[in-house]
Formats: sequence, structure tokens, C-alpha cells
Amino acid sequence: MSHQVSPSNDQPPHGMTRREFAKATTRTGLSVAAGMGLSMWPGVAPVRAQSKQVHMLAWNHFIPDADDETRRQAKAFEQETGIKILFETINQNDLLPRATAAIESGAGPDIFVFQWNHPHLYGGGLTDHSKIFELDDGDQVYPFQREAAIVDGVPRGVPYYGIATAMCYREDIFKELNIEIPTYWEEFLRAGTKLKDYGMPIGQTLGHTVGDAPLWCYMLLWSFGAQEVDEKGKVAIDSRQTRHAIEFMTQLWNDACDESALAWDDSSNNRAYLS
Repeated sequence: MSHQVSPSNDQPPHGMTRREFAKATTRTGLSVAAGMGLSMWPGVAPVRAQSKQVHMLAWNHFIPDADDETRRQAKAFEQETGIKILFETINQNDLLPRATAAIESGAGPDIFVFQWNHPHLYGGGLTDHSKIFELDDGDQVYPFQREAAIVDGVPRGVPYYGIATAMCYREDIFKELNIEIPTYWEEFLRAGTKLKDYGMPIGQTLGHTVGDAPLWCYMLLWSFGAQEVDEKGKVAIDSRQTRHAIEFMTQLWNDACDESALAWDDSSNNRAYLS
């Protein structure tokens, strides 16, 4: 059975839509959700309203200029509205612990930048963002973004971007080894096996990180027809399709990948390729 390589990062439903994402918050706040990113704030509105300050927490962007641009826009927003935006960035893997602490304590940042299915994980601590969602012309949002943001029919976040991803490769090495660009996973495995035998295995993190490792695993999982939950919200990960995906991943990892990547983070891919 052939499984076609996913050409982009169009993530599947995850059981939530953009409107559902906004509904999942119990405290007042704003959440922003996208194919790759979501933001939400579980802060205490009355306190924030009195201080006229909003605390936004995001990960350190891999392109520093992006954080600089966000700070510029935050300053412009403050000049227009009188509301100060405290924009804080931290290591990406530290975001979820901070969100958990904020929701449990009722204190901390007001807005969190999330991704994947995180609004569904934190739905009970996120605000209903229906009004913001409607202002953002929510009906024109891509389905995969809506599913990420909407929890039980309520928007618990506002999608604000989506990213299509692609793997990079060395044209000279592919030419030398007579490798054609793979279309199916089996072709990808054969190409990767040649590359590893040549001494240049596929570099892909499978470490404890919330970005690139899940992205790759999701793509493979879905290609085999597996899913985390079904359309009714029932956990569906224990399936024949999931087992097939795991079996293939095991062979791919052993035969074609750089096994030291079990210790890589989200920036290790970039550094390894650039070197």
C-alpha cells in the first residue's frame, strides 16, 4: 500500500474549530489560533482592565526580526489605545508549563501563543472568543484552522497564521546518488536509505519538543489514515492505521534517519542543514 507524502502542513481537525476554540476559555481573555499557532489569554479581565496592560507570552521566534516587529506593533497599539502590551518571549518548550500554571492559579500572562490542538487541551481555562472571531471574518478561515480553534462549538482562540512546510535536500547529493524526488513514503524510505548508506542520513528531530517533531509525526500518522480523535471527539489513536504508521516510522528511523536526532530540539534541524 502506497502512502503519498504530504506536500504541506495542512493539519487535520484535532476536534476543534476556530469558534470552538474561543468557547473553551472559562476566564476572560483573547486567544489566537492558527494551523501552526494559537494564542489565548486566561488572565483576570478586571485587573487587566484597571491597569490597562495586557501580558502576551510567545516563544522566542526563530527569526528574531519577527519578535522585533511584534514589539513595534505593540507600541503602535499602545499609542492608539492607551493599552500597554507586555510582550514576553521564552523557550518554546516552556510555554505549556506556563499556561498550565496561569490557568490553575488565575494569574500570569493574558495571551498565550499556542499551536496544534492545545486549545482543546486547555479549553476549560480559555475565554469565549466568538465576538473577536466574527470580527476576524471567521467564516473564511481554512477548515483546519477552525478545527484547531473551536472547542465544542465555541471559539477558544483566533487563528492568525498557517504555515506550509517542505523538506530541504541537497540537489548535488541527489544527483550523485541518482535519487528522484519521492512522492510516496516508500520512495522516501528508499531515498533515505541510500542517503544514510552514503553517510548523510535524513536529519529530523524526534526529540522532546513541541514543534518540528510532532509536525513530522502528525504528517506520517495522518498519511496512514490514523487520527488522534474521531469526528465525535472519541479517542481513536488505538487503531490498525496507527500501528502501521508506527511500524513504518520504526523502519524509516532505523534505516534512513540520523538517530542522534532523538536529542534534537526545534532549531537543531536548521543548524544541521546550514552546516
